[in-house]
Amino acid sequence: MKNSENQNVFIVKVHQRINEGMYDHLLTKPFMTRELLFYSIKTKFDTRVESGGTPILSDAEIKDAISAATETVGYTTSLFLKHKILIIGKDGKYEFSDIAKRALRW
Repeated sequence: MKNSENQNVFIVKVHQRINEGMYDHLLTKPFMTRELLFYSIKTKFDTRVESGGTPILSDAEIKDAISAATETVGYTTSLFLKHKILIIGKDGKYEFSDIAKRALRW
């Protein structure tokens, strides 16, 4: 099997696992989506392949990519709260502020 075929097989399997909900227990934060999770893993994978590494990631490398996605979500949420794009609602959940809702209608 060619190296590019191995790459495609790995990425397709990761994508399938994400779409089947294997990692849904990690999607507990606002803005943490399956797509973000996939692209975080894919970025780590692409970097490895471009540097001449094997076209597969270990469990530890996948966990690192998931941690990177979680950090991105945390940073995004923090910025949105700081700039009052998000607020914490009466029920304790994040929601868009009136300012953000007006801007989105624009």
